[in-house]
This record gives sequence, structure tokens and C-alpha cells, in this order.
Amino acid sequence: MGQTIERRGEEKATRVAGIPLWRATAAPEPLLAQLEQRLAEFYARDKRYFAIAGANDQRRFYEALRPYLEEAPRPGAGRLRVLEFGAGRSGFPDWLDEQGLRRRIELTLQDVTTLNRDWLLPRTDALLVGDAAEGLDGGPYDLIFSTFVYEHLVRPDRVVEACLAALAPGGRLALFSPAYVVPGYVPPALRARSRWAGLAATVFLCLQSLRTRLTGRPNFWIAAEPAVFDQAFRIDADAVHLVAPADLDCLLAGRARRRTLHLPAHGLRDWIWSRFLLLAAVYEKR
Repeated sequence: MGQTIERRGEEKATRVAGIPLWRATAAPEPLLAQLEQRLAEFYARDKRYFAIAGANDQRRFYEALRPYLEEAPRPGAGRLRVLEFGAGRSGFPDWLDEQGLRRRIELTLQDVTTLNRDWLLPRTDALLVGDAAEGLDGGPYDLIFSTFVYEHLVRPDRVVEACLAALAPGGRLALFSPAYVVPGYVPPALRARSRWAGLAATVFLCLQSLRTRLTGRPNFWIAAEPAVFDQAFRIDADAVHLVAPADLDCLLAGRARRRTLHLPAHGLRDWIWSRFLLLAAVYEKR
């Protein structure tokens, strides 16, 4: 089903039924940089992306963070320090206002592009613009989180490390994203390929997740040729990171404690999605 390339610097990909995949932990740096550049060019060129995305209002997921947002600040800290990375046109500041929580939060928003600056600046205490993989300034933070950004990262392992470094001891990292570890559930970034190729990739990703659990070695699989480059834009066709919770658990083993967040389900389909196809977890820094 494909041969995993272990040696960093060798410009080859693992191919699964003809689909090229990279491990972010071992892919050559120029290839990751090239993929980031191609995605940046797509976002700059295709304005439909932002028209479809619109305001990023994820109230259901913000609500799951409420217990952490209502905690007392650390001794000596006037307010709880919170960072949202990959904020885009975040609805989080407005939700905080509506819930009466804004005044107790010192809020920092981070985005990779300046395109959303005018939206973000009036809603935040501080704004970071740049690649989160290169580090997050302004810490230490009590809570760092993102909603449906993690699956879009070309270097997810580095972003997680940057988040951990920016957290205060006992601080928390909360992530919400799809999880692509169920056979038959083809990630949108792979849907430009044949149905059979996509299904083969899901089996491969499931087995790789199990292998990570057994070996303790994370992969962070990346789609080298995401569907967004081959067809009209559809939601998450650019989600290049093929998320496996096992990768995150192994990367942070011994350095953070995990707690799964169980969201209230709205019907059977939503229950299945939230239990098996969603990463919703908080990692508390030791």
C-alpha cells in the first residue's frame, strides 16, 4: 500500500494507490515550503475561498471552552491570557462579548495573512501576523486554541510545538478539527482522485494511526497534491493535514495531559461525527 520514506532530505513521497503523501516529520523542507507557497498563491488568487468561509463563528466549540474561560487568572495575572491561532475572521471576540466574558480575557489573535487585519484589530487586545510554526510571541498564555485550522497546517508538528512553548505551566492547548482515521471516510483533500484510491488511502491512514499508537512515533501525514489544485474549490479541499489524533498524543506524551471534549450531539448523524470523525481535545501542559 506504499512504502514509507524514513530518511529526511530524500525528495520522495509515500504513494498510496497513486496518491502522494508526505510525513511532516520527515518531508524535505523545500517540498513543504513549496506546498505552502502554492496554497498561499491559491488563497491570493481565488477570492471565493474567503466568500465561502465568511465569518468564522464556531459558537458550539467556543461553548466547550467555557469552563477554562471562566477559571481564575494565574496568581499575579490580572486577566486570563488567551490566544486563538489561525483566527481568520473569528467570531470568538463577539461571542465573548455576548457571554459577558470579554473583560476578564486578555485576547490575542493570530493569523497567517494580513487580509483579515481590518476585521481582527478592533476585536482584540493584540494581533500576531505570520507563520505560527516560527513561534508565537506575547506569551505565556493560559489557553491557546483553534477551531478547524489544524487540518490546514502544512507543518502541524511545528505549530503544536510553538503552542506548547508559548503556554504557561498548567496552560492548555485546545484543538478542534476533523479526524481522518476511519476507513471509508475520504479526506476532502484526496477527493480529486478515484473513489478506490481514496478508500485505499483511508485504510492506509487508519493502519498508520494504529502503528503510531504502538510505536510512539508520530507521522503527521500531508497530502502532497490536495484536491484544491485539481478541481473547483470545495470546503476543506485545501485541508492538507490528514489529521490523526494519535500523532498529537504521541508528540505530546509526557509533556501534556489530554482530555477529550464531548460536545452535545444533535441527532444520530451528529453523534457519529462528533465521536468518530472529530478531534476535540484539550492538552494541559505539565
